[in-house]
Amino acid sequence: MANQDTTRRTFLNSAAAGLAVTASQYRSLAATTAPSDRIRTGFIGLNGMGTGRLNGFMKHADVIAAAVCDLDQRHLDRAVAIVEKAQGQKPAAFRDYRRLLEMKDLDAVMIATPDHWHALPMIQACQAGKDVFVEKPLSYSIGEGRAMAEAAKKHSRVTQMGNHIHNDLPNYRRVVEIVQSGMLGKIQRVYCAMNSGDRPLGKPADSAPPPELDYDFWLGPAPNAPTTRTAATSHTVISGIIPAAISSTSGATMPTSPTGRSI
Repeated sequence: MANQDTTRRTFLNSAAAGLAVTASQYRSLAATTAPSDRIRTGFIGLNGMGTGRLNGFMKHADVIAAAVCDLDQRHLDRAVAIVEKAQGQKPAAFRDYRRLLEMKDLDAVMIATPDHWHALPMIQACQAGKDVFVEKPLSYSIGEGRAMAEAAKKHSRVTQMGNHIHNDLPNYRRVVEIVQSGMLGKIQRVYCAMNSGDRPLGKPADSAPPPELDYDFWLGPAPNAPTTRTAATSHTVISGIIPAAISSTSGATMPTSPTGRSI
């Protein structure tokens, strides 16, 4: 059991973006890994970052992508195809993450949903006995973050937030160690900047949600708001998302959608 726990921690701490191995390579690598050491993982949220994480996780021979989940059928179909190509078999596919969490043979989940959908799946995954990797930012609010930490502690789960730059590259850790060592003296001021190649989304007109997307479920704990689509990026943009507050693990219940349908 100790070896299994160590393997799981190593896995969660080494999740990185990259290309998936081929099906034949995957089967060859997996053949050398004991079944008890293989981590059956479910993936929730499979657009850009989620797909990158899916590919990165499958680089590890001790990972089985057992299930995938997304509210957009296009993302879900793409993820199923990616897993089948890499592992030689299709994963279970869901549009409702709660059905994925009901799988008794899952060890862990990866959550790369929009920010306002991080807290509930993470808390409920802990309650379901799954270890959790959740993308940054951890939560939409301080209250959500505290509830997530409480859930992980209460249910004794292994968790990690996906700060991949901090995880994968040594530079950030080295800077922290230098500052903490005191060799620079007392730091009086810190300047931060970011250079991004992303183009601004602009202000496109409101439009109907994509037909492949369950938009009511997508809103979830957030108030109703119009969608816009940008031709350059095909992003769905929702303005004014302010989720309902989650203050404790006891409050981690599925909300009623803005249209009145219990989701």
